[in-house]
Amino acid sequence: LACDDRCSPWEAMQRRQPLAVPDLEGSEIESWAAPWVAREGFRAQAVVPLVAGDDAIGVLVIHKRTPRRWKRSAMQFLHVMANQAAVALDTALLREGVRARRRIDEELAVARRIQGGLLPGELPQVAGWRFRSAQEMARPIGGDFYDFLHWSDDPGRIGIAIGDAAGKGIGGALLMAQGLESLRGAAEDPGDPVDVLRYVNDRVGRACDSGHFLTCFYGELDTQTGQLRFSNAGHEPPYVYRAATGEVEEIPASGTALGVLPDCRSVLRVLQLDPGDVLVLYSDGVTEARDAAGELFGDQRVRWAVRRGGLAGDVLEAVLDAVRGFTGEAQPSDDMTVIVVERRP
Repeated sequence: LACDDRCSPWEAMQRRQPLAVPDLEGSEIESWAAPWVAREGFRAQAVVPLVAGDDAIGVLVIHKRTPRRWKRSAMQFLHVMANQAAVALDTALLREGVRARRRIDEELAVARRIQGGLLPGELPQVAGWRFRSAQEMARPIGGDFYDFLHWSDDPGRIGIAIGDAAGKGIGGALLMAQGLESLRGAAEDPGDPVDVLRYVNDRVGRACDSGHFLTCFYGELDTQTGQLRFSNAGHEPPYVYRAATGEVEEIPASGTALGVLPDCRSVLRVLQLDPGDVLVLYSDGVTEARDAAGELFGDQRVRWAVRRGGLAGDVLEAVLDAVRGFTGEAQPSDDMTVIVVERRP
């Protein structure tokens, strides 16, 4: 053990070996010693790393106010003490980590129940129409949302919304909740979907910083005529299965995401759903689902699944089965939400 070894306690930790320093007055020592050490008048020091497994988790430091050259036997004894302390400290940290993780899991479970309560509990029941939905979360809480809105004074009209908040975890969940509640408040009276999204953009924009935004599709369906008036703020483009031709039509997005610009740049569009037609809305967790090799599910596979499901009479299951079959055992990286609106033949 060289007494003139010029290394700090941290370097001693990395070396996994004891360090003996006989004098704190040398300039090489003052470069790393804490000021209070000199003020206390310490003249000798021994530094021993605390090693648990392959990790250095701390140091054991012994100070003396009188000069001392540490003997090898003393350093070996300190090393034994350090090993025992490292085991005890590592066990305590592990237990504390387990308790902290358990508390986080409990809080996330509560947040998941609260978030689940924000989503619609029942699907619309309208003669001549079938509404279906499915959602699979990649984490305990997420940023996807959807909703079906009703108006007592206009029972033939159904509001349809689907959105996705940028970001994962708690941040995405909070933005999702604010966006959904803002949309419900703006849509209390049936009207222009563009105005609804403008209101949501204003509310979300106040809370968002750079890099956070919300995509949203919102439309109002007249179940008597099959006309859907909608606006799309940066959300995934819907698909429509046309029963008359057996083909799938893509409805391109026509606006920017919410919370990005002060003014919501979305436009009003009108879509006609005829008997047998099926409207499919989904989040990017569908198109961006990956298999074990990292390949994306992609738009073309969505279109293929919609067409196959339209021909078979069950679009929702066709889309979900296609994604699950593609990803296999790979863990989902994002939430997946699918809404299917079918006008019965």
